[in-house]
Amino acid sequence: MLRKVGVKICEKNSEREGSITIFLSLILLLILSLIMTIIEGARLSTARIFAERALLTAMDSVLAEFYDPLMEEYHLLGLNTGYGNNESEDNNILTKLDEYMSYTFEPNQGIRNHNDNLELYNISIDNIHMKERTNITDYQGEIFINEVVSYMKYKELGDSIELILDKLSLLEETKKVSYLYEEKHKLEKEILVIDEGILRLMCLMDGVMTDNKGLQVNKDGALRTLPDYIKKIQFGIISKEQVGINNEDIFIALKDSYVNTNDLFNRIEENFISFETTHIKTEELKQRITEAESSLIEAEKYLSELQGITPRTKALEKQIDNCMEGINSLVADKDALEKEKSGFEQRKLQLLEDIVLVKDKLSDTIHNIKPLLEEAIAVMEDIISATKQAEPLITQYEIKLSQEKGQLGDEIYRSLEEELSELKRYTLDNKAGYNFIQMKQVLQKNLQRIDTTIHIINQAEQSLGVSDYIGAKSSFHSAGEAILGYQTSELKLDYSTLVLSKSEKADPIGEILELLNEGMISLVLDPDTISNLKLTEEELPSDLEALATKEGTLHFTSLFSGMRIGSLNSGLGDLFAHMGNYNFSSMVGEVVEEIAEIVLFQEYLQEHFYSYTQDQTEINYRKPSSLQYEQEYLFIGKKTDKDNLETVIARVIFLRTLLNFTAILGNQTLRNEARLLATALVGFSGLPILVSITQTVILILLSFQEALVDTCALLIGKEVPILKKKTILGIHELGLLSRSNIRSKAATYKDQPKEISLSYQEILRIFLLFHNKKELSYRSMDLIQENIKIRYEDKFSINHCMFGFRAEAKFHIKPKFITVPILKDLLGSNNQDFIHLYETSYSY
Repeated sequence: MLRKVGVKICEKNSEREGSITIFLSLILLLILSLIMTIIEGARLSTARIFAERALLTAMDSVLAEFYDPLMEEYHLLGLNTGYGNNESEDNNILTKLDEYMSYTFEPNQGIRNHNDNLELYNISIDNIHMKERTNITDYQGEIFINEVVSYMKYKELGDSIELILDKLSLLEETKKVSYLYEEKHKLEKEILVIDEGILRLMCLMDGVMTDNKGLQVNKDGALRTLPDYIKKIQFGIISKEQVGINNEDIFIALKDSYVNTNDLFNRIEENFISFETTHIKTEELKQRITEAESSLIEAEKYLSELQGITPRTKALEKQIDNCMEGINSLVADKDALEKEKSGFEQRKLQLLEDIVLVKDKLSDTIHNIKPLLEEAIAVMEDIISATKQAEPLITQYEIKLSQEKGQLGDEIYRSLEEELSELKRYTLDNKAGYNFIQMKQVLQKNLQRIDTTIHIINQAEQSLGVSDYIGAKSSFHSAGEAILGYQTSELKLDYSTLVLSKSEKADPIGEILELLNEGMISLVLDPDTISNLKLTEEELPSDLEALATKEGTLHFTSLFSGMRIGSLNSGLGDLFAHMGNYNFSSMVGEVVEEIAEIVLFQEYLQEHFYSYTQDQTEINYRKPSSLQYEQEYLFIGKKTDKDNLETVIARVIFLRTLLNFTAILGNQTLRNEARLLATALVGFSGLPILVSITQTVILILLSFQEALVDTCALLIGKEVPILKKKTILGIHELGLLSRSNIRSKAATYKDQPKEISLSYQEILRIFLLFHNKKELSYRSMDLIQENIKIRYEDKFSINHCMFGFRAEAKFHIKPKFITVPILKDLLGSNNQDFIHLYETSYSY
């Protein structure tokens, strides 16, 4: 029994020991699987990083093959993916990436007698493709600008941009003047409506003939007048004060055409009194003729009775003779009475005819004046409406002028303030100007009196028609009293600045247009010295980007053709609209916000691109280029040197015109001379606002002529003060310039003026400083492409120069530590490769 028990105990221990062995084996396998899996995971993670770095290193190696001429000439990094061909070849890049990564994964490939080391990662490349590429020409030119800035920030820059910005601050006054004159011109356009109304009122109220140029005069210089006008009706002694005219010439021209209605009505009344007296006498004569006729009948009857008595005696014969003598005497008396009566009848007819003539003159005058009054009231309403609209604009302009006082020189501010006082004459509450509301009320009352007078005169005519002379006389008397309140002394228009004798001086605009017909560029530069180089039309970056050439040539001929001397439409609006494009200082704030990038970019343009110069030594030193005037092309964008230079010169002339205009405003002497000339040219209009506008036109013309001389001086290498203290030209030289004296006057400029000045290159830099960066970047790339073609490779295209790219690679990583069969069975692995997709980008 004991032996059997012992056996059973041994069997049980043996089974227990076998279970422990199996359990420990399983635990060992699990631990081994865990360790191998962790090692495989670590290897796999490292392999992935290794693969990713291999791709980045390969991309770096590809980009390391940057195009050397691009770097040499323009310090730009770019991979020429054309590789000497006209088309970009991306497959070459992918092949290179594959090759570079293969050497990373298998560094010993192609090396003889090398020892094979343990390969830990077992990475292979499945495929590579380029997801995206970025060329230098992409992103609206920002890639190019960033490369430029990245290069230039390591350069030691001068202080040229800082100096230019300092000089730009001096343009602040010019900006203010341009802005104020633009506002003033808008205001003058509103006031022109008032002036047009005043011009019409001159016709309606004073009979002064006008057209769109002002007053009309005959060949002998005498003022032309109309037969009917509102102030034609007068009373009593006619004087300048009575008719409300403050100009002797106009008063003399109109003096004999006024109608004194008092005299006319008095004449009618006197005629009626004479008519009544004549009528009474006529009636008396009728009675006496009747009595004479009765006496004659009785005498003839008595004579007949005497002749019937027989026999006749001497006494009877004598009595018959006496009777016959009495009859003859009665007949003679009767004939005399009849004749006298006929004379009085004729006198009555003459008086009636005179009454009718005077009545007709009065009636015609009054009837003709009525529509003039109605039109004048309508014109006055338009003027009042325009004045109400202009008043807030005048107030706003006054406020703006006051706000800018501290930014303007004393002389300039004083001149603008004087012009403001002229504008304020057109406000309703200005005592120094017109009282349009009161004048309208006077016109309305006069119209009422005219209507009443016409009605009464019509009654008088009806009474005359039925021979009711008493009624007619009474009506005419009432009409005279009705018209007596007709007023004209309050209807005053200002003729104080009127000049009847028009100046014989030729129109300066016409003279300047004749000068421009010679060719504006030839006035400041010898056309034979201009380069004839031209850009190719083939695939320029700016063309592919479809950039429009916005900077057109300024056509001064058309600009000045639109200007007028002596016209309410002076054409200054277009001029000041162009001036608004040259307010550089208004953009200084925007520049300062990104000043670092702009300074670096501008310095790059100055360092790498040429501009116009007359220095032949510098020209000879330059490298072969597609254009000689490269900076001019950057600004303008036309395909030829000639077009670019001409356009830039036109804009320099215009800028100098604006600067000179500002300087001239501070010259009281020149302003006074311009005022005198304007008065001589358009003073016949009698409109102060027109004289003021013409004065501005004259100053603009003088500024333009001065700008021609300035630009000529700039092109020969001289510097011109930004704001001159003294002009080269005077008012007397307006329109008298020629090509030869422009150049002779330009030669008189000092090489180093005392005032702060600008050279041609500095002005060009200012133009570029505020130009659109996108246009500058693409036009820069145009020049870079064409110049490299000329200097290195005729098939070069900057559009094929890659700045960076994005690539995706698919990697296979073979398993290594989990390939043991027992682990494969345990982990269920089928021995497939691990796949790793990696996408990244790389750039310069």
